[in-house]
Amino acid sequence: MLLLAFVCTIGLWALYRKTAEGPLSSIEVVPLAGLRGFQVTPAFSPDGNQVAFRNGDGAHNTGIYPTLVGGEKSLLRLSRDPADCCPTWSPDGRHIAFIRFSDKTFSIVVVPALGGTEHRVYMGPASMGAGLTWSPNGCHSLTTARPLTAPPGGSLDAEPAFSPDGSQVAFVRSTVAGVCNDVYVVSAAGGEARRLTFDHRPIIGPPAWTVDGHEIVFSSTRGGPDSLWRIPVSGGVPRPVAGPIGDGGWPSIPAKGEQLAYEQIVAKFNIWRLDLKDQKHYQAPPSVLISEKGDKMRPDCLPTEIRLPSSPIA
Repeated sequence: MLLLAFVCTIGLWALYRKTAEGPLSSIEVVPLAGLRGFQVTPAFSPDGNQVAFRNGDGAHNTGIYPTLVGGEKSLLRLSRDPADCCPTWSPDGRHIAFIRFSDKTFSIVVVPALGGTEHRVYMGPASMGAGLTWSPNGCHSLTTARPLTAPPGGSLDAEPAFSPDGSQVAFVRSTVAGVCNDVYVVSAAGGEARRLTFDHRPIIGPPAWTVDGHEIVFSSTRGGPDSLWRIPVSGGVPRPVAGPIGDGGWPSIPAKGEQLAYEQIVAKFNIWRLDLKDQKHYQAPPSVLISEKGDKMRPDCLPTEIRLPSSPIA
């Protein structure tokens, strides 16, 4: 018997930075949200006091939620559509914009951060990709629907992120059906995009700018599993983000404070044991034989303890 347990949690990382090139120290990693289901696509509020995220729990409790950092966990539910994703905060922290996907279109929806009436501000073809960011001056939001870059044939530009001063936009350019990705930077006024990474590896979520605007943090499989990396905006060699983080994706850094939120996905394939009394009955309830992170598949029976039935057991 095979049991798949899929757990997604949002982690909060408090970081201390001495210099842009210096090591990171005094790191504390704590879980941020623990609702039933899984929590993904975290986004910090500008003041660093709240994080919005998408919660998924099948037909229950699915939607966009905000939660306080280091305080009482909020259960305020801002949306209820299972297709809602990728929240981002307005610069004043009063509203949250998110993407709502459908079969042929995607919409940008804005809702008050304290709850209230939704307002759809944009709708476009679903094939235009994904990604949503709010300019620091609050004048406009930016999606891949606005012509800012000109990707070559077979490529797609998505997951934009404004720099803290609003002068630049970091984004992900994808090729080969989204498998080969790299981080680029372009002026917010348009022009030639500048390539920062040359990994051709999957990237999970949009890039995140450091508060000083000197570095970009991104998630990539360049070193194996999904993990967080940092690279100077001026270019250079990516370096792993220090600390006991482990696998990580979808980084978010607030405009104020020294924190970073990210999502961590843990997949478990458990192998269970069932002692049979005969072909139609078992001796005891099933028990977990192997339970740890990673894939475990195609279990076999123990010939000295269990005999295979002549016909399948329903």
